[in-house]
Amino acid sequence: MKKIILLFGYTFSCLLNAQAGADIPLDRDNIKTLNYEKEFGVDLYSGAVNINIPLQQLKHDNLPLDISLSYDATGVLVNKVSGVVGQNWNLNAGGAITRKIKGMTFDELKYTAGTVQPGLGTVLGWQKGFFDVKGYLNRNNWDSSQNLNEMMDIASSPSGKWKMDTEPDIFYFDFFGKSGFFFMGHDGKWKVSSKDNLTVVDYNENTDLIIPVNEIKRMGWAGNLLSSGYNRKSIGRFVLIDDKGFKYVFGDNDVKSMDINLGNYYDNDIIWSYVMKWNLKKVIDPNSKILYNFEYKTGEYFLRNLYTEANFEISSSIEHENSTVGFSEVVPTDSNFWKMYRGSGYFYKPSYLKKITLFNGETAEFNYIETDAIKYTTSNNYLFDSYNTFNRFWSNAELGRIFTDEIPLTNQYKHKHYLLDEIKFSFINTLINKIKFQYWDATPRVFLGQIVKNSDEKYSFSYNNPYDLPGYMSEKTDMWGYYNGYPTSVSYSGNYKFWENFEANKYSARGSTFPKILYGSLQQITWPTGGSTNFVFEAHSFSQRVTNTYNTFNGALLMEPFRNGGGGLRIKKIINGEKEREFFYNNSFDEMDQNISSGILMYEPLFFARHNVYKVSPDSYNPSVYNSGGTSSANGIKQKSDFFTSNVAYSTVFEKNNNGYIKHTFYDYNDFPDYYVQNGLRPINRISKKNDFSFERGMLKNKIYFDSNLNNILEKNYTYKVITNLTSRAVDYNFFTANWQSYGTSHPIDPGGFWYIPQPGCGNCNSRMDPYLIYYSDKVLDSEFTTEYFKGGRKIESLKKYYYQSPIDLSYSLIDKIEEYPNKNDLSKFKTIKFQYAVDFGTSDSPFTDLQEKNMIGIPLSVTKYNEEQQPIARTETIYGKNSATNNLVLPISIQNIKTGYNYVTDETAISKVTYDLYDAHGRVLQYTDQSGIPTTIIWGYNKSQPIAKIVGATYNYVNANINIESLQDTSDTDIDMASENLFIGLLDDLRKTAAFKDHQITTYTYDPLIGVTSVTGPDGLREYYKYNAQNKLEKVVDVDGNPVEEYKYHFKN
Repeated sequence: MKKIILLFGYTFSCLLNAQAGADIPLDRDNIKTLNYEKEFGVDLYSGAVNINIPLQQLKHDNLPLDISLSYDATGVLVNKVSGVVGQNWNLNAGGAITRKIKGMTFDELKYTAGTVQPGLGTVLGWQKGFFDVKGYLNRNNWDSSQNLNEMMDIASSPSGKWKMDTEPDIFYFDFFGKSGFFFMGHDGKWKVSSKDNLTVVDYNENTDLIIPVNEIKRMGWAGNLLSSGYNRKSIGRFVLIDDKGFKYVFGDNDVKSMDINLGNYYDNDIIWSYVMKWNLKKVIDPNSKILYNFEYKTGEYFLRNLYTEANFEISSSIEHENSTVGFSEVVPTDSNFWKMYRGSGYFYKPSYLKKITLFNGETAEFNYIETDAIKYTTSNNYLFDSYNTFNRFWSNAELGRIFTDEIPLTNQYKHKHYLLDEIKFSFINTLINKIKFQYWDATPRVFLGQIVKNSDEKYSFSYNNPYDLPGYMSEKTDMWGYYNGYPTSVSYSGNYKFWENFEANKYSARGSTFPKILYGSLQQITWPTGGSTNFVFEAHSFSQRVTNTYNTFNGALLMEPFRNGGGGLRIKKIINGEKEREFFYNNSFDEMDQNISSGILMYEPLFFARHNVYKVSPDSYNPSVYNSGGTSSANGIKQKSDFFTSNVAYSTVFEKNNNGYIKHTFYDYNDFPDYYVQNGLRPINRISKKNDFSFERGMLKNKIYFDSNLNNILEKNYTYKVITNLTSRAVDYNFFTANWQSYGTSHPIDPGGFWYIPQPGCGNCNSRMDPYLIYYSDKVLDSEFTTEYFKGGRKIESLKKYYYQSPIDLSYSLIDKIEEYPNKNDLSKFKTIKFQYAVDFGTSDSPFTDLQEKNMIGIPLSVTKYNEEQQPIARTETIYGKNSATNNLVLPISIQNIKTGYNYVTDETAISKVTYDLYDAHGRVLQYTDQSGIPTTIIWGYNKSQPIAKIVGATYNYVNANINIESLQDTSDTDIDMASENLFIGLLDDLRKTAAFKDHQITTYTYDPLIGVTSVTGPDGLREYYKYNAQNKLEKVVDVDGNPVEEYKYHFKN
């Protein structure tokens, strides 16, 4: 029986790996691995541990969706609002694309010159996005002073009427295990950076743009209804395609599936609603079948994230630098907020996942409870005044009076949002599994307390001092935003001396403190089996930091020795019973003893920077220069990389376990520094743009294993390469004042609007204009050099080399061949594994053209092995077709193993071969034939999601002519309990008794969908039942008399 199951699984696994469309019966050997075995991965370069709680796996067509929770273990930021599953936890159930705005506005902002948006001044009315003005970067002289001056002149001149957006927005994605980012290049093409081969489909201006909010309304204080469209179109749909041909559709023009920003608090000149997050809506297979469909809903409340800012962008003559009233002799007030603002943040309409529906009938429903735990109070920060925190649309006091057609008028100023209450998993409307979530109220935060699956499987969580964290907007934070326990003396004064002293003394004023930085962090997970995992965290430490000093020859930013700590948490220990993993962030055993960190401080907040200021109006080509300008911020001037999130990176980390040590060394800032742009229009200063080389860093350089006596037993060294050096262009520049008044005699949401507020001495000022490159190349493994050490000094050295190709898209990385050198000192002898894809067989013949048209270019069609004489010795081929047998779908028609491996398809030396003779309309195999010519028919049940019968020796047409297949399938769909399952088993037994099949081998199956196979009856008529415990895990296999055949025990193991 076991061999039968394994053979069936092998046949179908070959097909599924080649991209077809079927799940397979559960293999007993795989069932044994369904354990609570959890090895937490650690990103040692950043010190972050990957904590993931699997909840349920949905699966269709060999494309599983793992619904899980993940935890941000870098520490609790004081101003980070609790999400739908509690503080620092995230729900993973599909995926999303999230936008980071770069430049003057969102990229797709497009408005025809000559038309002004109602209620706005002419300058804002003609604002455009990067998509419209990228042509200035597509010139040969794009980074010349001539071109930069022209761009500045257009952006600053009254005749230009709009500020040029010269930086593409960054779109980050994370879905189905794929992650990375993309952006619009200066050539108008989407650029993708990811370890996965993905293509972004060009959006259609006629079908893929939407108005995020049709109308924003406000109930006036006198009870009168006021409204304004403030409409600009935003991208409503993104489509990404992977190299297997699967399409992932985000947004799909459904505003309920998007988070929509309704206005930032002073960060930039964006005053229109725009989409900042697109949730995954559909997954479509290469043959246009919708495998997953996602539904969303909009909450009944707007949300806002606020934080302390107290920013200043100033210009001044030198005699005013000691002024006690500010940089420009004007007392800061709420009316001239372009100089000063105390609170900042953004105001948005959220989206909540409602339901996931699979093609096979499985569903997951998400239900929520309402909470008003998000609370901002004036007591936490004297810079924050509840009435005077306002953005360009409305003041804080008016937020309860804002509403739309989707979000009702509340007349309340509560900050309510949703928490996930339960997830229900069903199959054809029959409940299979239910997960409940329980929370701790640590106002203003919410912490996940328990997860309860099916009433009795409990996961419990405990945290470090969760109730002792301060409220939002608290000043008791270190410079990175983590709790440090003592107030910071922050002023909203614009006085030079205050900010110079604040910057000089920031480690004493806003340094990290232990154990306060631990507060709120996860401490323990208790598993359903009773075992537990304990996490010991500690603050980051570093012995070097990246400075603003640079090499005048090439612009490389230099490092300096600096021993200190801060920037969040790193993992120190993971403890599971007797097993313990401990991490040491040092370069050597000696430095471990001396406690010298291998850390490099990559991001140190900057609170004040002096720099020249250039008055670009009325003459941007010959601007007036103020030599005593500056920028300050109570929250830190944001200098962080767009592509690396950790504040600290480690060159070397040791992991200690029960067997010894493992030393990990990484490529770091010493190998690949960042560079200042040296041909900018303005002199380099501390806030000048840098060329970011973070993509070069963080790769594992070598890995050395030591036994418990510190003897070296194994060493692996790695090199990497860039297949193609891929870059795109952008220009980072600023206007030094916001320049617009929005709160005066006429409310901005009423007719009226915006007008100039010239800053004294500087109506239009600028301090930087830096052309820079965005690198989106992927580093791939080039070589792996392994040394094994033995007693007596003997060692064995071997080498692997990897080669790649980039078909169709230069950002793609497909493995071309692997060379294995058993003796690294003799490079004349090596074995090779060669991979071939659709693009390797020409572009004019089917099925290769069909595969390429569907972007199925990452599927190996052949894998050939060569011996040391480079003679082919084995070849595996997957042959695709598109004909009547495949229902005109592009699907495999055979898989064969060939001994010599010279020719594709035509080689006559096949030693094994499976031919797929017939598919249904959705790509499920109905009949296949083995090499001996014996056909096998598959009958699919349970909404045609699972094989219920395998009949060896009969064609599908023969089977269909002798039994009522639809009746079997319909009965399987009603299998919801033991009684209905027994009825179904009886029909399956009748199938094997049919006279037409007396000479055929028949195996039948029953299931509990979303759980597993419940019975298998072999050709000999012997039946085994699969029994599951309350946690839906296989407990035992019994025969028809209830005697155990196999039993399984579950124990927590790490």
